[in-house]
Amino acid sequence: MKRVSTHQDTLKVAIREGELTCEYQTGTPKTGRSRRHSQNLPICDTVYYRKYSVVTVYESGGDLFNINDLKAICELEKRIVPATPELLYDQCGASLSLGAYIASIRNRSSCQDITRGDVSNAKHLLETCASAYFTRKMSAASTRDECIKNKDFIQNVFGLLVGIDFMRNTNILKTTLALSPRKYDVGFTRRIYEQRLSGDLPEQNGVKLVAFKFDHFKFDQFNRQLLIDAIFPALGLLMIAIILLIYTHSVLIMVLTLFSITTSIIIAYFIYHQIFRLTFFPFLNILTFVFLVGICADDAFVFNDIWSQAKLVIPNGSIIDWIEYTLNHAGLSMFVTSFTTSAAFYANVVSDITSIRLFGIFAGTSILIMYSLMITWFPAGVVFIEKLRQPRNIVAKTVEFRENRAVELETDEANPPPDGDQTPPNTDATSPKTVVEHTPDTGFPTATKPSHRSCPFKYYSVVRSKCSKFMSDIFGKWIPVSLRGYPIWLVAFVALGIGMACAVTVSPGLQRPKSSDFQLFASSHILEQYDLNYKDKFRLELTTENNFYVYVFFGIRAEDNGNYFDPKSFGDLHYDNSFDILRPAAQKWFFEDLCSDIRQQTFFGQNNSWNCFPEVFKQRCTSSMNWVLPLNKTQLDQCLKLYYDQQSCPTFSSARSSLYFQGDKIKGISVAIPTNIPLTNKYETVDGLWNSIEDFSSNVLDKAPEGIQNGWAISWLHFYALQENLGSSTITSLGVSLAFAFCVMLLTSMNWVISVYAIVTIVLTLATTTGALVLAGWELNILESIVISVAVGLSVDFTLHYGVAYIVSSKKGRVDQVKSALGHVGPAVTLAALTTFIAGVFMMFSTVLAYCQLGQFLTLVMAISWLFATFFFMSLCYFAGPVGHFGQINSTKCLSCKVVG
Repeated sequence: MKRVSTHQDTLKVAIREGELTCEYQTGTPKTGRSRRHSQNLPICDTVYYRKYSVVTVYESGGDLFNINDLKAICELEKRIVPATPELLYDQCGASLSLGAYIASIRNRSSCQDITRGDVSNAKHLLETCASAYFTRKMSAASTRDECIKNKDFIQNVFGLLVGIDFMRNTNILKTTLALSPRKYDVGFTRRIYEQRLSGDLPEQNGVKLVAFKFDHFKFDQFNRQLLIDAIFPALGLLMIAIILLIYTHSVLIMVLTLFSITTSIIIAYFIYHQIFRLTFFPFLNILTFVFLVGICADDAFVFNDIWSQAKLVIPNGSIIDWIEYTLNHAGLSMFVTSFTTSAAFYANVVSDITSIRLFGIFAGTSILIMYSLMITWFPAGVVFIEKLRQPRNIVAKTVEFRENRAVELETDEANPPPDGDQTPPNTDATSPKTVVEHTPDTGFPTATKPSHRSCPFKYYSVVRSKCSKFMSDIFGKWIPVSLRGYPIWLVAFVALGIGMACAVTVSPGLQRPKSSDFQLFASSHILEQYDLNYKDKFRLELTTENNFYVYVFFGIRAEDNGNYFDPKSFGDLHYDNSFDILRPAAQKWFFEDLCSDIRQQTFFGQNNSWNCFPEVFKQRCTSSMNWVLPLNKTQLDQCLKLYYDQQSCPTFSSARSSLYFQGDKIKGISVAIPTNIPLTNKYETVDGLWNSIEDFSSNVLDKAPEGIQNGWAISWLHFYALQENLGSSTITSLGVSLAFAFCVMLLTSMNWVISVYAIVTIVLTLATTTGALVLAGWELNILESIVISVAVGLSVDFTLHYGVAYIVSSKKGRVDQVKSALGHVGPAVTLAALTTFIAGVFMMFSTVLAYCQLGQFLTLVMAISWLFATFFFMSLCYFAGPVGHFGQINSTKCLSCKVVG
């Protein structure tokens, strides 16, 4: 099992904790940028602008390089980022924008004092010196004097304030930055956000702020907004509770359902921490609550529906008879759906991404606990309610019978029947009363004439009666009639599923993420604009080296022995005990052969600042001392003392090679290699680089002599590892989920025909749902991977409910079995889909991307899975469903329950 990390992480921990130190040659060029100060330019070191500034982005729709727009930007910057002396750095207090910079080099007192001539001269200077900047010849002898004189201005404008394309592909300045160095303070930043950015964005004379960024404020605001926007899932839960109350006619059942959801989360959290001993609790685990709401409501509707049918089928039975009947039927459906959904979540354990793996464990555990509550606690509550209702129902029936009888006698006296047509008084129990009846096909509860005593209850009963009749008509008449056209349904849904599968796999295809910045809010949110739309258009956050570097390590094993369930645990650094740079064959290969092999690689890219570390080492230790290889330990130690300064270890984004020491012993070596691959997040490009690195490892490093064997090469590929594992892990999770769903369906139904029909329906449902998400612009990121993986669990519920109802039906003939299945579970399935659909609709109003995307997913998966289960799966059963014992794997005795009627 792998994790989305590289072995540099373990090495970094060892260096940070002092286990290793580094020495490297003093002549190695350093990538750190030195402080720049112009004689007449009071600006900060560029590191403050790059890393510690409030970043604002401005546009006007035209060319910003004019006096009016530059002054407007300065004015907007003052309004947006107020003066805060307590947050200024001692070494830096000056904000930087293009207008302010021009004012500085032209010796103006403020940005508002610049003239048109100042702006024109600045633009002419940039046009003149642009080619020298882009070709990195600002210090060359051939460069014009005015460019050398204004070197800082030119480099900082191009490097910090204007877009990459400015003066290269276009002379029109469409977008520019303003940078205000400040110490990060969440209160200060939140005031800016709430006062200036939460409504209409600041604008002046056509110049408008379009993006904003300051340190990690986006994540701080996300944590706050996560709680604020929890109102949307809460509203969805409230709607589910209201529908559940109307359907069950019981406040206590509604409370029991909500209690089961909450208790499942609490118990799962206890098991997660205290039994599984998992310490890291990712944000994704919170989303389990949303899934539980829909699943628990589904079980509650099914249980309540079967309970009502039990009282109809066994009218003179006891509560024990009714609960046994309900558990035999509803318990089977709830078992199938709960275990398949739980398995879909647990399947995420195979993922290499820690957050997804932990989410699968927590969500799967929560569903199993919820199932145990729904077959123990929930039935006990229903029995308790029934015991309370029985005495009340007897009194209510007696009182209402007397009321109805009195009304009938008054009517008879006022309108006596004609002679010979006397009708005896109606004393039967079928007189109009508030009792529950059931249609012969569906068994769905319908209310008869309501009581006249309370107007609110009267209207409530009328609405409930009409809804009941509507549902009874749908599943007792309309849908069974529509299934007569099953060829149309089958062809249409198969075509839809295949078409959507093509959208996922062919065009446009499910794309891997392109941005390494984790998106937290909707794409239109102001805090996402910089990362999504503007970051790559500027050089502000580009490193000094614009290509990938490959790092080759010797003496350190490429082992990840950390805790795979804790992303912060990188384990211990393990050394290669066979590493010995003093061996003659090892020295010859390392100092004489390795560099030539490196230069022959397809990914190698020479640059002016890079020298091959082994060659430099050899030259200094042999030429100056008149020594020859191999060096003994005394010679090596003397060379290190003379030519190496002990400094900090290099970062893994730099071009420096290094030696790693424990005391005076060399424990490891790293060699940095420049490549010709530009820094990018494009999967195909980085995948090609990784394949080249693996070829280099197998063709060069694996053939190293004894003493320097076991070398390995890597690059800084965290985001590529995420992209790669998202694709492979999602496919694996889907396969495991589908296989488990098929096995559970097969074992519970004991009918391979129904199981095959069910799995075909689920696959088509999954393809259609995923295709719809792809067409909506989704990329395969962490949340999307989870959503697609658990789509199996949510898509399977309705199909399995219908399948189990079809199998256990006592009707003879596939058409009658289809009608019976629709009647018995159709209303409950529909209400379960409707409630979860409504919850998803409410969540789509959230500005938090996770809530919004989860809402989109819930609405889609509920609608699509209901349509496929009701019309496609039922059409399959209507057309070629198993009859009698056909398709049975074992004796029909395995089915311990039969539905009567």
